[in-house]
Amino acid sequence: MASFKELLFTYRSYTPIPFVVLALVFGRPTSALLLMGVMPALAGEAIRLWGVAYAGSLTRATGNVGAPSVVMAGPYAHVRNPLYIGNILMYVGFGVMSNALVPWLPLVALLFFSWQYRSIVSLEE
Repeated sequence: MASFKELLFTYRSYTPIPFVVLALVFGRPTSALLLMGVMPALAGEAIRLWGVAYAGSLTRATGNVGAPSVVMAGPYAHVRNPLYIGNILMYVGFGVMSNALVPWLPLVALLFFSWQYRSIVSLEE
């Protein structure tokens, strides 16, 4: 049986879905919040793009946990996993933009995804 951390890794692409549904159902976006939320969302996407552009196919782990080598330059010289940091920034930014269940949705997204990615990183190491 797979460990809980392995399940988090396997289904990490699906864990944002409940947050997206809540944002769509309870969203009340305003112009000001769209501007405030787009900043972390765009920063997160930029960090992700930099990480993927630098490491290439090493970032595409879909089967087993881990990569064949460790990348320690580019964005990886600044943070251990820029893709996860970028995701967290994007999720929080979208939560702010949606203005859904404020302040709980962005806060829970920040806490949940920080915990999820910390768990996955401990498995990857």
